[in-house]
Amino acid sequence: MLKLKPIKQYKYNLVSFIDEENLNIELLCSNPRAIHFIEKNWDKIGPKINNIGWLCLCKNTNAISFLEKHISHNYLKHTRPHTILSHNWWSISENPQAIPFLEKNWDQIQHIFRDNKSFWYGLCSNLNAIPLINKHYDKIRTKIEWYFLGFNPNASEIFKIPSHWEDFINYNEQKCLSQQLHHWKQLYKNPDMLAILDDKWSSNCDIKMDNECLKSLFRNVNATWIINKHWTQLTRQMDNDCLKILCYNSNIFEVLETHWDELYQMLDIDCFEYLCSNPKAVGLLEKHWVQLTNTFGWDDESWLKLCGNPNAIELLEKHWDILWRFLEDDICECIFWKKLCSNTNAHILFESHWEYIINLNIRATTLLHATYPNANINNLLFVHKKRWYCLCSNINNIGFIETHWTKISQYIDNDCFVKLCQNPNAISFVEKHWDEIHSNILKTDVISSLCYVYVSNTIPFLKKHWTQINPLLDKHCWNNLSINPNIFEDEYISVCKSYFREKITEEIMQVVWHPRNIHKFEYLL
Repeated sequence: MLKLKPIKQYKYNLVSFIDEENLNIELLCSNPRAIHFIEKNWDKIGPKINNIGWLCLCKNTNAISFLEKHISHNYLKHTRPHTILSHNWWSISENPQAIPFLEKNWDQIQHIFRDNKSFWYGLCSNLNAIPLINKHYDKIRTKIEWYFLGFNPNASEIFKIPSHWEDFINYNEQKCLSQQLHHWKQLYKNPDMLAILDDKWSSNCDIKMDNECLKSLFRNVNATWIINKHWTQLTRQMDNDCLKILCYNSNIFEVLETHWDELYQMLDIDCFEYLCSNPKAVGLLEKHWVQLTNTFGWDDESWLKLCGNPNAIELLEKHWDILWRFLEDDICECIFWKKLCSNTNAHILFESHWEYIINLNIRATTLLHATYPNANINNLLFVHKKRWYCLCSNINNIGFIETHWTKISQYIDNDCFVKLCQNPNAISFVEKHWDEIHSNILKTDVISSLCYVYVSNTIPFLKKHWTQINPLLDKHCWNNLSINPNIFEDEYISVCKSYFREKITEEIMQVVWHPRNIHKFEYLL
């Protein structure tokens, strides 16, 4: 009789139709679901793992327990590597799941790697290592790599301790000015360091701030409040490059709205183009449309940025007559079209102006053929077809492509199908048109794309058509399959399904649906 085990005892198993002999061992070591398979077949796989494979295992967040079993215990007692090369310990030290292992062997590890900078680089950048560093701080304070600690999002717990802050300052003072500013730039980029920097700023501590540091601050996704608080002081150092970053960073766009009257006088055409690409800036563009267009006009680059802005569709629709002139002028080079087709929300615009788009494609084909009558039309249409590549890559365009497939299909070549197969939302569409793909333009690169897509419904699709697909698989396809987590199925899910069929379904049939209970369901008839 089938019994359920504790959930942690269930593993991931390789799907039955995949030939394990063709899998790439090194890449398999990086697959988070492959650890049980590797351990189960260790006698066969172990001797094949080279240093690249060990490096991948050390980075694999699910491999720590496995590594702990297979790292030679003698290695922790000697300074020369045995199973894992020294530089791979950087990968272990930066692995978020490795902290319990490092803590368990801390005395031996920190002794062996006391002069190994790679190990400390990884540890200081590890999100989960801050409690470990804090715990042993007094012993390792001279080993701290402040540059890597500076961009660790959880490192504020270390920097907020006054004595540790002093260590950072003293460490910095020993460096040249360029290195000092490099370390400060890391702090200004770190969203969780802003409160500490603000506190030091308000306390008149010696905080380094040059133009590059200001740029780092303006790139910080959480910096709105601190920029507004110290606006007067910051604007003294702000140049045009800083303003460009401010116009581009959608996370701190409120700063632009708050100080618009002041900043408008500083804007140039480059800043305007950055505004056009900023999803949060569309409302501001609409609000100041006349003012901005009178000042900067509308050059090609501005419209190009706007075409790629996912929040600008209503604005583009509103000014379709202007956009259409750019699209017509771009009929051959397709620069604007590629940008628009890559826009995740542009399918709304395409639906509204479908006939324009089809007619323009017909005109593009005719124009190219008339201009170069003796040339190979497929070569001429290479640039022209790039719009369709971008359209097929866009995760939100599949419904649009499906609706207009009868007219679009003539433009879809093998490269477009590659893009469709790489699109995680297109697997159902590919399934529906599989016969067309298989009979007309199926190539290895299409199959390779299917092997790479990390969505669960890809594997059932591959299984269904495996007899057609398998002969076409090359080394690149098997490499993609090796790193695809979905080639390993969760044993727990399959066991639960079997348990439900065996126990629950049977009980429902015997008890709930027994003829004696039929009168209870008369209201459904």
